[in-house]
Parts: sequence; C-alpha cells; structure tokens
Amino acid sequence: MSSVAAAAAGPSVSPERKIYVNSGYLRSLHGMLKVAHMVLSIVLFICTMMSLYVHHDSSNYMAFVAMAGFWTSGILLFLYVINVVTFLTMVPWVKVEFGYTCLMCVFSFIAGCVAASGASYGYDPPYGAAAFFAFVLMVVYG
Repeated sequence: MSSVAAAAAGPSVSPERKIYVNSGYLRSLHGMLKVAHMVLSIVLFICTMMSLYVHHDSSNYMAFVAMAGFWTSGILLFLYVINVVTFLTMVPWVKVEFGYTCLMCVFSFIAGCVAASGASYGYDPPYGAAAFFAFVLMVVYG
C-alpha cells in the first residue's frame, strides 16, 4: 500500500543548482548591506589615505580594516550574485557571515576609536571624518 502512495506522489524534486546571475540579490536587504559595506569601506580608506599621517600605525590599522571589509564583502557579494553558494552546501554560510560581521563590527569599532583618538590629539581633519565613517560602518555591520 505504501509503495502505491509513493508511486502516486512521484519522484522528489530537488531545486535546480546552476550558476546564473542573480540580480535580484542586489535588490534584497542583504545585497544592499554588502554594497553599503563596500562603499563605506572605500570612504574610510580614502579618509585615511588623505591624512598627513598616512604612515602612522593608526592609519595602517584603519586602512587594513577598510580593505579587509571591502574585499571580503566584495567576494561574498560576488559569490551570492552568481549563485555559487548553492553548490557549496557544506559551508555553513549563515555562521560564516555571522562570524565575519561580528568580527568586522569589532574591528570597525576599534578603528573608530583609534581615529577619534587621533582627531582629539589634533592630527588632522581626515581623522575626524574617518572616525565618523568607521562608526557608521560599525553600525551597518551590526
């Protein structure tokens, strides 16, 4: 009797896995957040590089945070847009992104504190702008 019910239901249909450009992801909340991460990271990097103290350790840290955020968000955005994540099912994508965003949130907070400290010591105005954008980046990651 159960074989008759199974035959009547038909074979189970699995979702089709293929690589294609998922432009709808860019209009989703997650896609827009990744684009915002990339834009804010570039702005933070530009503010850091416009400082007169570009070779200072604090500028190096802020540039590291900005570029790490830009490239990692860019790679994740690319993987989601071309739908590669459906092939890599062994990777826990939700946990990976949660860990990445938590880590970058902490790094952005530290970069904002470093930039605010530099601005309070009177380094130059780009440090104040970098502090603002680092804290905005922290909020967007959070």
